[in-house]
Amino acid sequence: MTESQLGAQKLKNSMVMSGLTRCRADKDGIVGDMTVEYYAQRASAGLIISEGINISSTALGTYLTPGLFDKGQIDAWKKVTNAVHQRGSFIYAQLWHTGRVGH
Repeated sequence: MTESQLGAQKLKNSMVMSGLTRCRADKDGIVGDMTVEYYAQRASAGLIISEGINISSTALGTYLTPGLFDKGQIDAWKKVTNAVHQRGSFIYAQLWHTGRVGH
């Protein structure tokens, strides 16, 4: 596969993995080693779009989905992004609010 350009990002290929909600976070919305491994295994794609990631505590609509609104969640996602970047790919966060279901 040949390199591809997406805005300022030079991707190693034109394959894009779309987001798939995994429901593998803990009750506090923190992803673990299984999530790191999951995304690292898929880093052969030039770009990965993450699963839906809750943007606040009021955005929750599905149990065991990850968040990105407190330090523990952010630190856990850094492990994921580092693993993906080490394999030469990019990952974009799919930010998520479930609307009225979250209320």
